[in-house]
Amino acid sequence: MEITSGAYRNQLPKRRYHSGRYKKSRGSSGREKSAAMRSSFYLLILWAAGALVGVLFASALGEESRESLNSFIQIGAQNMASGQVQGFSYFLNRTWSYGKYMVVLWACGFIPYGWIGVLLLIAGRGFFYGFAQAVLILGYGAKGIGMGLMGYFPHNLLLLPMILFVGQLVMQAVWKGKSRYYFIVLGIGLLAAVCAAAIEAYLTPVLLQWMMKGWT
Repeated sequence: MEITSGAYRNQLPKRRYHSGRYKKSRGSSGREKSAAMRSSFYLLILWAAGALVGVLFASALGEESRESLNSFIQIGAQNMASGQVQGFSYFLNRTWSYGKYMVVLWACGFIPYGWIGVLLLIAGRGFFYGFAQAVLILGYGAKGIGMGLMGYFPHNLLLLPMILFVGQLVMQAVWKGKSRYYFIVLGIGLLAAVCAAAIEAYLTPVLLQWMMKGWT
């Protein structure tokens, strides 16, 4: 009885030790997830701030500048809706553009103080979006809102979350010592760029054509 009880007592510290290690592991994993969520939220706020600056910048433009931009955007939208823009060539163009953006964003992880590049890239992306939307709304009113939704929203619905995902990994430096996982992130980002380009090249013209029919 004494040997059995002694063996049983000897097992208790090991159980407490394993249990503690398990709880510690779960706690660190939870903290990492919480930090990743906070980083993504902060980057989303940064993107929104860039969009707000873009709106203010577009509002400060002169009437002549806005009219020239509106005519340029309208010609592009009409060309897409009428099918004058070749789908595959436009798809390749957009894939190249979004792919470059993803690679540069991802490559900031190899550069000292690369997090500054991440902030500038995401804020710049927001600025472009806010500026384009404001120009459309100021030039076309309610029609500009519809054009912006049809022309920019569908592919950005996929592209923006992926940009924030890659950006927060760079900010958290999750890839340190995990080069294989780091290259998987690049692959996912490039896949999202291809899918977003396909949406913009093949779905956006259909949506713009449907919307412009309602204008006449």
